[in-house]
Amino acid sequence: MIVKINLLPWRDELKIQEENKVKRVLALSCLFGAILAGILVFLVQEELDTRQLRLNIINAEFTQLGNVEAQMNERKSQTERLKQQLGVLQKLSAQRSEVVSLMEKFSSVTPQDAFIISLAFTLDNISFNALAKDRDVLAVHLDSLDNYIGPAPIPPHLEVLMDGNRVVSYSVEVKTEQNKGAK
Repeated sequence: MIVKINLLPWRDELKIQEENKVKRVLALSCLFGAILAGILVFLVQEELDTRQLRLNIINAEFTQLGNVEAQMNERKSQTERLKQQLGVLQKLSAQRSEVVSLMEKFSSVTPQDAFIISLAFTLDNISFNALAKDRDVLAVHLDSLDNYIGPAPIPPHLEVLMDGNRVVSYSVEVKTEQNKGAK
């Protein structure tokens, strides 16, 4: 057996110290790397959370914008319906004044001794049944209709006896002339 004698014991101690130093540096490097990795994971997760929050806010804004757009479209269609209704009302209002004017003319040309029994009218046509005291009243009535409302052809008429009085019964259809004024 051979006995080994270490002539330089300080080299062994130096070697053990260097190994310990390398082990400490390695442990510190691993610890530092783990801390860096943890911080990096934390920052990446924060960035992802921030982006998800922004995405949620943007989606909420898009949803709200879609709701506002739907409301605007609904209001636009409601406005169109109201415009159409207003147009109808304006047309009816204009026709009302024409009808009132036509009926005022018609009542002003009816002689005192003529009595309207039935009346049907549109803006273009008036038809009625009437009784007159005599043929002269019928002639005056037809002449007034011709002058103020529109052409009134001489209608067939009958002389009838009512309550002991002779009266003339007649039916007339007059085509109205919208722009015919009083003479």
